[in-house]
Amino acid sequence: MLVSDYIIDFLASVGIKHIFGYQGGSVTHLIDSVARNPNINYIQNYHEQASALCADAYARVSNEGVGAAIASNGPGATNLITGIADAFCDSIPVIFITGQVCTYAMRKTEKIRQESFQEISITKIVNSITKYATIIMKPEDIAYELEKAFFLSTHGRPGPVLIDVPVDVQGMEVETDVIRHYKHIEDEGFNGAIDIKIGIVRTIECLKTAKRPVVLAGGGISGRETICIFRELISLLKIPTVVTLMGLDVLSHKDDFFYGFIGVYGNRFANLAVQNADVILVLGSRLDTRQTGKCYREFAKHARIVHIDIDKNEINHKVKSDISICCDLKAFMHCFIREIKNSVMFPDYQGWLKLLQTWKEKYSEQNLNGEGISPNWFIGQVGKLVEDNTIFTADVGQNQMWVAQSLRLNVNKFRILNSGGLGAMGFSLPAGIGAYFSGLFSKVICFTGDGGVQMNLQELCLIGSRKIPAKIILMNNFSLGLIRDIHQKYYGRRYIGSVEGFYQPQFKYIARAYNLGYFEVAKYEDIGRLSAIIKDDKPYIINCLLSQDTTVRPELLGKDRLDNQIPYLSIAEMENIKQELEGSFGGIYESQM
Repeated sequence: MLVSDYIIDFLASVGIKHIFGYQGGSVTHLIDSVARNPNINYIQNYHEQASALCADAYARVSNEGVGAAIASNGPGATNLITGIADAFCDSIPVIFITGQVCTYAMRKTEKIRQESFQEISITKIVNSITKYATIIMKPEDIAYELEKAFFLSTHGRPGPVLIDVPVDVQGMEVETDVIRHYKHIEDEGFNGAIDIKIGIVRTIECLKTAKRPVVLAGGGISGRETICIFRELISLLKIPTVVTLMGLDVLSHKDDFFYGFIGVYGNRFANLAVQNADVILVLGSRLDTRQTGKCYREFAKHARIVHIDIDKNEINHKVKSDISICCDLKAFMHCFIREIKNSVMFPDYQGWLKLLQTWKEKYSEQNLNGEGISPNWFIGQVGKLVEDNTIFTADVGQNQMWVAQSLRLNVNKFRILNSGGLGAMGFSLPAGIGAYFSGLFSKVICFTGDGGVQMNLQELCLIGSRKIPAKIILMNNFSLGLIRDIHQKYYGRRYIGSVEGFYQPQFKYIARAYNLGYFEVAKYEDIGRLSAIIKDDKPYIINCLLSQDTTVRPELLGKDRLDNQIPYLSIAEMENIKQELEGSFGGIYESQM
């Protein structure tokens, strides 16, 4: 069989049903193999960056699965880099296959930059943003390298891998009965079961003495199976749960124990919960500065921290934990659930839950600054209109924070995808496409900004031609909002590049060109027509017109504590919060400082 056939057969065998890419001379063998394989489909994007982000999103929503993308050599391969880096930063298992010039045409000496047209060493370029990158020079190596790449991509902390395959190697015959295979040792580098058991015993002891516990859930809770296990755990613990940007969908927003989004732009009530907790159970979050604030020594300083993560390097990196458990999160939760079901009794946290509910009702700020429509109010209204089996994606910028703050859903079956660690503008459109092709969602809602949407605008062609039922909700403030805000605060209102020199097209004509519907939300009354559009299967651009000075609030500035966001609470209000805590739980500050 041909090497290209072997590659595609392998991808199909590990559960990949769709592979994303852009045609090119050096991958025609590979894409022809896809065309002849009944178990896998080829999705033609219009830019390789979009192919990479599609594969990234496809992997995020698949049940503990992987994504795959193909690109040609030279600029095709380098165009993948943003998507590869996104998968690396967010720990997403994706297999990238690139074409390369023929082996006989490759440079023979390091003294010259290239021998052939579009020759470039993509494996060297992506070495720092992949778990593994290799080039296949001989057909007999194909099984070993594919198996090794897949194992590394999915084992331990997941991440992307890249396999570069020269054109002539793709077209060579491979003898399947004599090729070598990759052998690995399962669970190499992990703590054993006894360590998990000891950690769980200590965690249970910690929670039994807690009065104000909080679960902090992050992006390590990914994949449908892991999310289901987590939800079962919370139903048993009955502990208030806050989420990171990457964990927005790990718990139903209707759940009695869902208490919002934390961090620099987090819900004030969620940040108050964290800062006043006495125990925090951290599951699948690396506690970066967007969650803790820059003054991480002030993060939850009254709390004992129990930190579970698959990557030992992320534990005790900045925030020091009292109990550290390095293990696979799914394995930990399985064991934890078994122990709880064996008659473990936790205290009644009703007093704490009641106080948090009071804060939730009191500090659920609607962003009403600026003269136009409140973005938080609008996004909240969109959340009320959606049905089950909807995938949400958010771009990077103000729109991402508004979604995190205010999208609260009354449905159970949904996912919300974000570019977290890398923060790649242009993420939303291809992510929505990739997630849709998983077959798990009937509707797609892509939140984006007037800046981010133009970075992968070409993918509207795929949405329009395939009639993907996507609603592209454009949070349009006629600027690069987050940068404009920085220019206002720190650069004397010199808005170079954020307002001045930043232009946008007529989006209604863009919609027409790509065969999409178009609807403009210019005033609050327009929301009444939105319900029918959201339920319509036709793809739409929904252009929500905002004031240019619309900002994200609340916001954490500088080295302020997590519970000290702008607009600042008054001294009297902060004293009231302290009195509420003292009245319910006694002298917590004096006893634990």
